[in-house]
Amino acid sequence: MLQLTTVKVDANENFRFYVISCNTCEDYVKITKILETSLKEHYPNGTIIFYDLNDEENIKRLRLIMDTVGEVLYLPLIGIFENHDLIVIVSGAVSIEDWGKIMEKGEGVPVYVAGINHILEVKTVISDREKIATLSELFTKSHFDDINNWHDFVSLLCVVVIGLIVGMFDPCVFGVFAVLLTLVYYKVGKVFVWKIGLAYTSALFAVHFLLGIFLLNVMPYVPFIKYALAAFAWVSAVLRIIENRERPLKLFPSTLIHRISTTLEQVADAKKSFIAGLSTDFLLLYFSAAPYFIVVDIISNRIAFIQGALFLLFYNLVVIVPLVVIVICVHRLVFKTKDLKKFIAKKKGLINSVNGLGLILLAVLVLHMG
Repeated sequence: MLQLTTVKVDANENFRFYVISCNTCEDYVKITKILETSLKEHYPNGTIIFYDLNDEENIKRLRLIMDTVGEVLYLPLIGIFENHDLIVIVSGAVSIEDWGKIMEKGEGVPVYVAGINHILEVKTVISDREKIATLSELFTKSHFDDINNWHDFVSLLCVVVIGLIVGMFDPCVFGVFAVLLTLVYYKVGKVFVWKIGLAYTSALFAVHFLLGIFLLNVMPYVPFIKYALAAFAWVSAVLRIIENRERPLKLFPSTLIHRISTTLEQVADAKKSFIAGLSTDFLLLYFSAAPYFIVVDIISNRIAFIQGALFLLFYNLVVIVPLVVIVICVHRLVFKTKDLKKFIAKKKGLINSVNGLGLILLAVLVLHMG
């Protein structure tokens, strides 16, 4: 539950100053001192409400405000309300001399920013009522609820499922995996396919799950990350779709292909297979990680860390199922590796089309939900 630290000042009871910062930050201490002393004669009986960034939810609050405003904002970030109406947003280390200008009333909600150079300027004026209402809620809402109703759960699960469909049928991963099993089958025999295949798959799971946990903690700190992810997904989708044309697009540099081939050729046991899985997964990350990054970003914005980690665990367990099935089939001679490669080559167009369309849908969803 969110803990609020409220500091009473002699300010007008009609005014509230919602401050987002860390309680040890130098600029926060300065701003608080200004509000408690120099402004008290002008705003008697007002209130400062402090949101500490040591709280995970307040990091989310800060990011959502920046995304809504559409500008890079600095700490401390202050939303000033008069009679429950948002009248101005202040960002950065504002001097006492600037407050007279800040509190001048005008049309809309001005966003004042004192950047690195500490020069105060109006970055934008928000006049859209819906956007003002959203910002008002972001500043005043004491707690961002986790998933607590069926509709929210279903909407998030749908995003995860779409990400899974795209991630489970990634031609890059399938192609590399088919090459690995072929090399293993003809080098050390089908007896070792089971161990080496599962070791490689375990490495993929470990890389993605640990990376997801890391990003779950980092992404809320990054402003406008959803726009970068949407662009990443669009580019990946276009490349996938273009690859279906008569003149295939060469997605991988020759040096990368050589590096992956060399790594796979050295696999002779489970340990080397696990290491190969770690290295090749990192090398392919740029080409196959777009759906996963989007899923992680949406999860990081909508639920608490523990619940997010469970969603990622579910995602990464399911996404490796096709690889486990392939290992079992090759091990039991249900089909040969050459048949697998032929099947992938034959269905590559369909796989790329599904992959591309899924990425476009995820790009739309991250802009809407991220």
